[in-house]
Amino acid sequence: MYTGSGNYQQDYDRLSKLEAEIEVWEKKVADYTKIRIGLQNDFDVTVKKLAQLEIELDELSRLTWTKLKSKVTGKYEAAYHSATLSRESTQRQLDDIKFKLQDTKGRLKDATTSLEVAKSEKNSLRDYMKKNYTQFAEYERKQEAEKQRLRTIIKEIDEADAVVREVIGIANLAIDKFKSAKSWGMADMFFDDGIFTEIMKYNRINSAQSMVHTLNATIARMNKELKDVNDIYGVYCQEFGSDIQFMDFFFDNIFIDWSIVSRLEKNINALNSLVFKLTDVLSILRNNRTQVQKEIDSL
Repeated sequence: MYTGSGNYQQDYDRLSKLEAEIEVWEKKVADYTKIRIGLQNDFDVTVKKLAQLEIELDELSRLTWTKLKSKVTGKYEAAYHSATLSRESTQRQLDDIKFKLQDTKGRLKDATTSLEVAKSEKNSLRDYMKKNYTQFAEYERKQEAEKQRLRTIIKEIDEADAVVREVIGIANLAIDKFKSAKSWGMADMFFDDGIFTEIMKYNRINSAQSMVHTLNATIARMNKELKDVNDIYGVYCQEFGSDIQFMDFFFDNIFIDWSIVSRLEKNINALNSLVFKLTDVLSILRNNRTQVQKEIDSL
């Protein structure tokens, strides 16, 4: 176990080399783990396939003996021969997968052991350097302060991500309500189903408008969270006040109905546009989070 040479630069170089080795071993462990999972899935599928072939062979064997003296015996014999060849091929495939799986498990075990050894040596060397080199202790303090700053940024990104998803969720609910109201509006316009249709339509409209009010409050909170995004987001939806509803109920005609449907369509489009833009914002936030995490991992 390497514990320290007494020379700061030599120990610092060794520490840097160990960090590079750890990064390599971590990638190998991740790669071998992914391969092992894939091979294990292939192994399980092939075992099931082989078991099914065994069942088919058993059934064909019994059919062949039962119909030994019939004219169709040849048909079952051919099927049995084909299934036998398929079983042999599947068994070879299973043996090959099993060999690769065992080999990958061995490589994964070796890589995991090497990773643990490198991490242990790194921690031991770091403790030695903290105790014996004042400049390293100061360096570590600055590194930890930088990590904490970056972790705070990740926390802020996660909070922004959560509120953006909340806005998208509310917007989608409002879209569904406006779409439902539009469907009732179309029914009112073309079929004139009377007061029931009007009630159902405005039930949806009022629910959607309530959601839009909640949405705008949430958007205001979201814009405060999105400090690093230049755009300020908002949405304008046309209201359906008591005057509009009064005219729709008591002066019902195709022109008013069409005006209502048109307003609903504009609101749906406005909300869809907001959802589309915020989907891009989520992508930006994910990329920013990945970059900050890389900075943390590199320290």
